[in-house]
Amino acid sequence: MASIDELKLICNQVRRDILRMVHGAASGHPGGSLGCVEYFVALYFEIMKHDPESFYYGREETKMFFFSPTDTFLPFGTVFWPVADILT
Repeated sequence: MASIDELKLICNQVRRDILRMVHGAASGHPGGSLGCVEYFVALYFEIMKHDPESFYYGREETKMFFFSPTDTFLPFGTVFWPVADILT
């Protein structure tokens, strides 16, 4: 379990990654993405229990998260795929 200070550091890194991606693309508006960083960080690092190795759709204890709005994809992407992996 991460401490509040650790979660704040992660949020700050995600925000930096969002700005890097928007700047690198020379397009986009980061407002919506920056506004929901805390939700994704809390979900991924605290609330959701995920184990990609043992995922099975039919199992009752398997939890899923469905995400639709494309204007807030940047925080979702940077939490699950660090920007260093995306830009290289």
